[in-house]
Amino acid sequence: MNPQGTEPLAKADTVLYCTTSGSLATDLSQYGDGLTADTTAVYETSSALRGVTGATGRNIWVRASIATTDTNKFILIHGSTTVSTDNTYVIYLDGTGKITFGQGSTTLLQVTHGLGVTSSVGLMWSTRPNPDTTGASDAQVSEFGVYDFTAAAWIGERQQVTHAVSTTNAAWALTVGGWYSGGAVTSKSGQVSQCRIGVAFYPMAEQAEDWIAARSAFSSSYVEVLEPLPVTVASGLADESEYAGAANVGLAAAAANASRGRCLSDLVNEVYSDARTLTNTPSPTQWLMAPPGGSVKFALDVTRLRWLPHPGPTRAWVRVHVQSWVTAGASVPIGIRCYAFNRPHIGAGVKIEGYPAPALDFDFVSAALNANHGSGGVGVWLDLGLLRLPVFTGGAPSWSGTVTLGLAHAIDPFNLSTNDTNARLKIKAWTVRPVLGQD
Repeated sequence: MNPQGTEPLAKADTVLYCTTSGSLATDLSQYGDGLTADTTAVYETSSALRGVTGATGRNIWVRASIATTDTNKFILIHGSTTVSTDNTYVIYLDGTGKITFGQGSTTLLQVTHGLGVTSSVGLMWSTRPNPDTTGASDAQVSEFGVYDFTAAAWIGERQQVTHAVSTTNAAWALTVGGWYSGGAVTSKSGQVSQCRIGVAFYPMAEQAEDWIAARSAFSSSYVEVLEPLPVTVASGLADESEYAGAANVGLAAAAANASRGRCLSDLVNEVYSDARTLTNTPSPTQWLMAPPGGSVKFALDVTRLRWLPHPGPTRAWVRVHVQSWVTAGASVPIGIRCYAFNRPHIGAGVKIEGYPAPALDFDFVSAALNANHGSGGVGVWLDLGLLRLPVFTGGAPSWSGTVTLGLAHAIDPFNLSTNDTNARLKIKAWTVRPVLGQD
């Protein structure tokens, strides 16, 4: 996909966007690859760009005026210029006036519109790979929707059809409002006012938001809380003869602190769907190292070191989701720790950007568990508690104002079991959330 153009409805995946509010022959997508005008229709020969099979996604939108007497007319087609049934995709009105969506000679869906007058109709067609495919015949899923702008109502329900991937040809032509056949456009529908083609799947809700009516902005039912003491020049707080006592300053500080708290988010909030199984034998050894403080049993996992901007508050609440089990014998205690460092745990005296590294300041919180959840078990959340967050205060600019977090684990941390070799552990998730008011 390419960057989105300047038109809001010409999105990053769009390969054609044209409308009669400008000129139907003008392509308003980022490609700017215009079509050739032919009275009430437009076309492009050798239209490789718009030959989208939908194998990796496709969306089509066409708005057209349809009369009750309209039959055997093409609304949109990308196909051969000699045989119309050789096509990548086609939308047309058959001999009885039904709106027909098809690919090649296969009809995917027919809609009996039942319009009593000439009506402006929006036609939506989105295609994506079928996750439940059983073979080539149902490799894709297409969703269809037809909206009657004149009556402000949907025609029927949204339809979903499974089908094969369509074939295409770079030499085939694209025609909007007819079929380009042997040097001329025939079977013109003549009333197409909008067309967009893209290479991504859009759900019907997104198509409707784009073309029918956007939903109103969300409004909260909660009372909006305004800052009680706006400290501005206009407030006159510091003017001569004005007074600002401890209560005023305290209120301003409390308001600023509350505002800061509303802007905080989790420092770490990670879930691992493919968490690796840990044992009492470090593997691979290069992923594990000894944490500071002389702990022999705990191993610091270097794949879970997180270097982050310091949030300001000096405390954070830590939770870790673990699954513990044994392959045989009695359950084995396990220990989990979360460390916070003022700088990466790379040893004392290491110079960073020409500056000597400050002394390592660190803290950790830990919890222990003795449980057998089974190899297919879910596990539990362990609340490790409040962790102090030291901050880097050295001179190196790139490390200033940061904190490094890490996880460590131990099988049988207190040497209480003789079944350590059968112990297994998975760390499946962890969260570190800054806490105000604990400084």
